[in-house]
Amino acid sequence: SFYYPYLGNLYNLKNRNIKLKAILPVSLITSLQLNDRLVIRDKRYIINSMNTNVTNGEVSLDLIQDFRATLSETGVPPVDVIKPDNSAQCLDVRVLLPNKCVSASISGSANIISITPTTITEDSTITVCIPENVATTGRILTEDELFNLALEDGSGDDVLQEEGTATASEEAYILTITYTFSDGSTASSTQVIIQEP
Repeated sequence: SFYYPYLGNLYNLKNRNIKLKAILPVSLITSLQLNDRLVIRDKRYIINSMNTNVTNGEVSLDLIQDFRATLSETGVPPVDVIKPDNSAQCLDVRVLLPNKCVSASISGSANIISITPTTITEDSTITVCIPENVATTGRILTEDELFNLALEDGSGDDVLQEEGTATASEEAYILTITYTFSDGSTASSTQVIIQEP
């Protein structure tokens, strides 16, 4: 599930593989990382591979177009949803730090049992423990509103009580991730967990 954005982008029908040669200053070559996004002529790319000649600054880049979601201007990315079953459990949630992010603090809605750790300084998997979503059992309400079903088989047993599951709802848990960048600025995103009834 953590590789879905990358694989979805890789197999996007609009995606293209571009090979590019450029002469870059040494300061840029040394700070360039494989997980950086490059913008060339108003198109975003991710680096698939790169070969660098540090003596003359020539860089051969193998680029893949980038159609993945980004932090918007308000700092709120699209919401990904995790859907566990209704049992009490601890989930591993992957938190990736954007470039130039020095730390992230994670907090959650009041119905979350625990989050470990609550502060990270590198890409990490955190553990989020949630309680059981208890679905109550009741009787199915029928047309006569007395939980009775009338049989038409002529057997004389015209009353039957039917067991069923009463209405149960999904339980939502919201993680808020606050990123702190090296320049002191912050941005936030959310991770939603919706537990089955």
